[in-house]
Amino acid sequence: RQRPCAVNLLRDPSRSARHAMRLKVRRAVVFLARIFVVLGSTNAFKLRANVGNAATGFVYDYSKHGQDWLQGSCASRQRQSPIDLPVPTNPVPTAQFKFSYDLIKAPFELVNNGHTLSADLRGQGYGGISFADAWYDLMYVNVHAVSEHTLGGAHKPLEMHMVHKRYDSDALLVVAILFDSAAPPPQGGVPLQMGNPAYEAPPVTDANSNPVLQALLRVPPPPPMMKALVPGDAVVAPDLGLLIAGARFFGYAGSMTAPPCAENVAWLVRSTAVVGADTQVRWLYDALYSATAGAGNYRATMPLNQRDIILYEPIRSPAPVVDTSGALANAMVSQAAKADPEYLSRKWARDAMRVAAASLDYVRNLDTRLHRAASASSAALEPRAIFDDSGTTTVTSTAAPSVDPRSAAINMAALVARAAHEAVQNASATIAAEAREAAIKAAAEATDLVNEKLNARDKEARLAMQRAVRQAVSGQITTVR
Repeated sequence: RQRPCAVNLLRDPSRSARHAMRLKVRRAVVFLARIFVVLGSTNAFKLRANVGNAATGFVYDYSKHGQDWLQGSCASRQRQSPIDLPVPTNPVPTAQFKFSYDLIKAPFELVNNGHTLSADLRGQGYGGISFADAWYDLMYVNVHAVSEHTLGGAHKPLEMHMVHKRYDSDALLVVAILFDSAAPPPQGGVPLQMGNPAYEAPPVTDANSNPVLQALLRVPPPPPMMKALVPGDAVVAPDLGLLIAGARFFGYAGSMTAPPCAENVAWLVRSTAVVGADTQVRWLYDALYSATAGAGNYRATMPLNQRDIILYEPIRSPAPVVDTSGALANAMVSQAAKADPEYLSRKWARDAMRVAAASLDYVRNLDTRLHRAASASSAALEPRAIFDDSGTTTVTSTAAPSVDPRSAAINMAALVARAAHEAVQNASATIAAEAREAAIKAAAEATDLVNEKLNARDKEARLAMQRAVRQAVSGQITTVR
């Protein structure tokens, strides 16, 4: 029977030296693998942080209702929203906008992101608004409690935002509908049992029951950072157009009401509140106050700063025909929009984000492979103590007896190096291809801008310009590669 390992090492100096060498090699390999893992993880973390910040990147709450927000344009008071609107005394509109919505028959997700309840309707083709010679697609329906806009200085229990995005840019149009009830909810809300199995949707027979609010309450309002799938209903599908038809709307130029408070929003705020059933309003009101620690998710009103407020009349009209190939959309972009530097900058920024996403995917793959390599090396070379019934201890390894530790260490280091080299080469090739595509598209945009400025008779000048741009792009990409 073999004696304890410590005794064997003391009696056999040569064995002790071999054991020490094996430990040194094993530690060196594990250290090398961990360096690769740390480097890969660090790069992945940085990219994740950058992409995450680009997508959201803002931590905020409603404890002071936005008065303490400093992100983006939130500290500005030039063109911020919401605002206080006058009670209309002369309801004669001076302008019009057109709207067209389909019934919401399909299921949709209702999300509680800790700041609002939001119905995600993107890409469903439910319609939108035609405003100032541009079409805006419906994206989201968000709910706030209490109302963010005020009428004559007074809040209402709820405000619904129908968020639309312009077809050819990042400009937004938000239709705001204020909701009231015969018996307003208690101030500050009363916490309700979210997700209670006994939950029942408010009866549609209640006085002032609103079909749009009812659609949001087919399931219990989800708790913060959760979402629920709202089932579709072709029989009682809600029509958002009923919240708009026959009303009057205050229009003004404003901003988002949450960070980054970008000042790229056209607002249409209904001049009178819609009355909903007491239970409907109460459920949504209490859900939002519970999600925001009793603060409510409304931003304080901002100064008007001599902005114009225009009274609009809505007109129901068929939606424009959408060409899915994109040819019609491209043709509809005005020459002024094409020449707008901000418009081009946004397009090129989206290309850059796509390249960053490709980089992130490859770094994640590198992370996984290096973690596996490090785990394999540790498992193969780690000595383990085995105890028998007599209490005698034997130090052994999980590796096969025929495997030389030094050779295994060298092979493992080579494996880690090859994995890192292969992943980096693949990432470089893909990123270069994406960058080349983005650069060529940018060059084509620039060429089009120049062509519009040149006289049609200067054909040779245009051709020379195009050749120069192509050569410049090819040279830059070759240098990058």
